[in-house]
Amino acid sequence: MQRVRQLPQQLVERIRTGLTLDSLPQAVVEVLANSLDAHAQNIVIRLGAPTLSFTVEDDGHGVRAEDLDVLGSRYSTSKLRGVTDLAGGIQTLGFRGEAVASLITNAAEVCITTRGRGSFETLTKTTRSGGSNVAFAPSTTHLKHSGTIISVKQFLFNQPVRSRQLLAQTGDIEARTIQAVLRMALPFVNVSVTLLRAPTGHVLLHLPQDRDLRSLFSQLVPEQAPTLPPMIHLAGERGYGIRGLLGSLKACYPHQHHQYLYVNRRHVIHTSISALLNAHFLRAYLRAGYHLSNRSQQQHDDPLPHSAGDDGHDGKSGSRSRNNSSSVRALPAFLVAIECPYGDYDVTSEPDKSGIVFKHLPIIHSLLKSMAAQAWGADTPLSTYGDAAALEATKR
Repeated sequence: MQRVRQLPQQLVERIRTGLTLDSLPQAVVEVLANSLDAHAQNIVIRLGAPTLSFTVEDDGHGVRAEDLDVLGSRYSTSKLRGVTDLAGGIQTLGFRGEAVASLITNAAEVCITTRGRGSFETLTKTTRSGGSNVAFAPSTTHLKHSGTIISVKQFLFNQPVRSRQLLAQTGDIEARTIQAVLRMALPFVNVSVTLLRAPTGHVLLHLPQDRDLRSLFSQLVPEQAPTLPPMIHLAGERGYGIRGLLGSLKACYPHQHHQYLYVNRRHVIHTSISALLNAHFLRAYLRAGYHLSNRSQQQHDDPLPHSAGDDGHDGKSGSRSRNNSSSVRALPAFLVAIECPYGDYDVTSEPDKSGIVFKHLPIIHSLLKSMAAQAWGADTPLSTYGDAAALEATKR
């Protein structure tokens, strides 16, 4: 467990984004990322949407007593030390030291209760009124093992107009938080993650420890279960590998809500990867004799609102583009996990850290084409004008 330290200015200049958390789901997943980076095995999130409050409790390595003072200062982190760390690749979900500082600035109260690994003492740091009031004390809560509890009350208390808008959307906040937590935690199969509604304790989401991804994917997209192909594993050159579940041709969607893409367990958005799979699926879908129609589009519509990850992402330029759902009527469900050397890609400057630029993108494209061919058949050009026009719609 490394010490929490202020990053050198040279490094701050290269990685800072000016992150300001402005939604409850975003705030929750930033704290969740810290729990996963702390190697927690059990994480419980209690979401109080009506009061814009939440608590994240984990059994990770905790925080040292000597690090509590600097914890929460902007650009303070245990995950980076210097510019040379960037060259070796980012191996943690968080690394900029911006999230907790933004939480403290925008919440009426942030209470951090922690017990560091190897310590017998539980300590608490409480900040109030956007960080203007800070108190340290031995905790009245005794943690039986190492870990951290971060409790956030009245998020965005200093933005009354924004907070009133959010308070009018309690159901939407819950749905978006479920999606955001799911996308981040899904590949951490050895970690139990539970999302509860506070104060009732109603379970909104539970991802059990040692879960099977194929079974879970079938639960997330139940219409895929009867015909879902087995998990595909492929190995490529330079230490690259890929495993994935590609949905059946018998079920398609007008949106990307059921598309999960990961690189070394980081949820990412990458337009060229999604476009490659979407185009291959559509050609196979049309060759199989299926037709695009409003009825098929509505058949598998998703009741949940858009969440982080629904937009496309240009992995080369870093720009985002929203797919036109009125043009694209047949998108697949998929869960694809890419494994590659950490130094072979950069995490771009988006605050949510989901943008990726690859050093050897052609290797990934080659593996994806092989995977798609196994699941949906060999990729051959479409012959009719109507089919070609439908495919062209995926590029708009």
